[in-house]
Amino acid sequence: MHDASVVRSTNCKGLVSSLTWAKLKKCDAGSWYGAKWKGTRVPTFGAVIRYAKASGMQMNAEVKMARLTTKQAREYVALIRKYKMTKRTVMSSASHQAIRAVQAADPTLRTAAISYTVPDAPEVSRSYGAVYMPTWMHFTADDVAALQAVGMKVFIWPIRSEADFEEAYATGADVLVADDPAALKTWLTARLAV
Repeated sequence: MHDASVVRSTNCKGLVSSLTWAKLKKCDAGSWYGAKWKGTRVPTFGAVIRYAKASGMQMNAEVKMARLTTKQAREYVALIRKYKMTKRTVMSSASHQAIRAVQAADPTLRTAAISYTVPDAPEVSRSYGAVYMPTWMHFTADDVAALQAVGMKVFIWPIRSEADFEEAYATGADVLVADDPAALKTWLTARLAV
């Protein structure tokens, strides 16, 4: 789940952490998005991984928890390994502790530090993984270049509009993470055709 609460993205109420899987899997997670998706249920992490694999997608599997136990980190990694998605997955988190727990469970899994503020020094950012995920409005092309110079990939987000697309693209980031990937693809196709 993206949010701590299920209210915004389902027809249920309460905190995710207070709901059992039996209750959570009954929530309608599609109606808020449109009538076409009415009745779509909350998927398991395994179902999301299977979908990404079958679709040929790369996966950014964000851990929202502030603290991740050794057991939870091992279970997270085990699911990704089970579906042979290690090379196509980036584990991202704003929690440095969660990143460290996953790195301990599998040092080969790519990890990414999510940042909501001004950039950390490149060497600090690098210690949390090969990918850095800052909010683009706090980043400049020089910031991106400094991280790339120490071997990092930069995935910037949240990109929501055509104005965002242009400014974010100008930073030279490796990946633009958009709320509407289809709109970004259309914009990028037109932009690259120029």
